[in-house]
Amino acid sequence: MPRFEGQGSQNYDARIQKLIPGYSLLQQLTAAKLISLFPSSANFLIVGAGTGNETITFAKATPLRTFTALEISEAMLAIAQENFVQKNLNHRITVHHGEISTLPSDTFYDAVICFFVMHFLPNNGEKYKFLQALNQQLKSNQILFIADLMQPLSKLERRSQATMSQQLGLTEEQSRQMLKRLDSDFYPLLQAELECLADQSSFAKPIQYFQSLGFHAHILEAI
Repeated sequence: MPRFEGQGSQNYDARIQKLIPGYSLLQQLTAAKLISLFPSSANFLIVGAGTGNETITFAKATPLRTFTALEISEAMLAIAQENFVQKNLNHRITVHHGEISTLPSDTFYDAVICFFVMHFLPNNGEKYKFLQALNQQLKSNQILFIADLMQPLSKLERRSQATMSQQLGLTEEQSRQMLKRLDSDFYPLLQAELECLADQSSFAKPIQYFQSLGFHAHILEAI
């Protein structure tokens, strides 16, 4: 996608803070859960690592843990690698360019974190395949943290997202374009649909731990 290449990759970190209210809080809450669940050494997989912002937050909060940062955009991954070096975290983070299927088949993770990726996949079997692939990367009975845009509970929710994004720095025209893209570029699920997909993909019922207007985060335990 062009938004994740070239100038889009350079502007990504500033843009996502305006598009997703509470983005930093989501990272902090997830880091707290990682610390609580894995008090000693552990190995985590970040799917859709982007420019490395999330990975850096988690790595700083969990000094005994190691990470694999998976990203399909070469431009984003190049920025992530630079950021890991600048933060002196590159010795604990392995970067991997490619789809999930290209990861080593003999490596399994204590947790997988996947933020704002699955909502780009249509619900025509692609989301199911994706969740199944994430499950296969986990050790037995371990945890997936997933965050995505969900179906709005009312029209007010989407309008409020536009208002909030303007407060965070988007222009009125940019917020209008954002609303159009939410309708055309994403495939959000209802909560019941997510629960059904989780069950089909051998996960327990999703437990929600974060919501900011239309953006929700869940914990799914592999079973």
